[in-house]
Amino acid sequence: MSRPKVAPVIAVVDGSGAGVAAARLAAFEAVLHNRPLQLVCTGLCRGVAAETACVPPCAPWTPADAARHAEAADRIRATYPDLVIESHVASRDIADVLIEESHQAHLVVLPCQSPRPHPPSRVRQAAAQIAAHAACPVMVTAAPSVAKGPVLLGVDTTVAAAETIAYAFTEASLRDVELHAVHVWPAPPRAAISIVNLFACDVTAAAAEADRLLCEILAGWATGYPDLTVRRHVVHDPNVEHAMIRLSTDAGLIVVGTRDHGGLSRLLLGPVTRALIAEAHCPVAVVPPSRDSPATRRYGAGHSGSQRATVDVGQPARG
Repeated sequence: MSRPKVAPVIAVVDGSGAGVAAARLAAFEAVLHNRPLQLVCTGLCRGVAAETACVPPCAPWTPADAARHAEAADRIRATYPDLVIESHVASRDIADVLIEESHQAHLVVLPCQSPRPHPPSRVRQAAAQIAAHAACPVMVTAAPSVAKGPVLLGVDTTVAAAETIAYAFTEASLRDVELHAVHVWPAPPRAAISIVNLFACDVTAAAAEADRLLCEILAGWATGYPDLTVRRHVVHDPNVEHAMIRLSTDAGLIVVGTRDHGGLSRLLLGPVTRALIAEAHCPVAVVPPSRDSPATRRYGAGHSGSQRATVDVGQPARG
């Protein structure tokens, strides 16, 4: 009786510098999760410099592309000799290929070059498109190597997906690094607004309320990860996107979720996720909601009544 096929980690190999970095990260993730690596090969986007090409439209496969692919695979095998590596050439638009294959994948890893100093292009459009439509988590990176540092979990206290929280906890545990759960609040919670003066706000009370909400969301999750250090951080910044990009400087990975509103709106990424994909200083993992359970919930699978997670509380920060 044959064993069921193990869902692979998929990476794009396009011959660009960003593509090589993505393949290395994908190999690291495959070994971390004990998964095979699948390389999806595509030609460089003609007319775009190799340094800026990333997830381009499908281009004709050339001997030079084959040589770049072989070199990338050889480098990965030299680093991870026991890793099972499979590969195939994309025969149509790479975004369509990856979205389709994400239904049988554990993770898709994409290269994405920062748009600065280059203008917006197919690079960013494809990364956001794949992250929005993929059935499995999508990790986007422009880093030249696997980043060190804690795993940063971006938390929206109005809605928290259990899948996103679980992914962040698992990644931090396997990487043997700290997990930093971060909530950036652009406007104060209602509890911090004065009933006498609606334009007055107690910043200390607002930070305490934001931390309370964050604690509720994390309640119970740490019990399954007794050796994992979890720190909570609440940050006050009117510009959530810039705050998260700034926090990504010292992180090894940022984990964010997608909202499931149903219908076509489900296919749209929020502004924070789009900004992180384009400009984060570390890899970004976008985790979709489960199709087999309610996509979003106030408490995750780790919640158990009033039980609290054992966490270290980081100092609330403002701006």
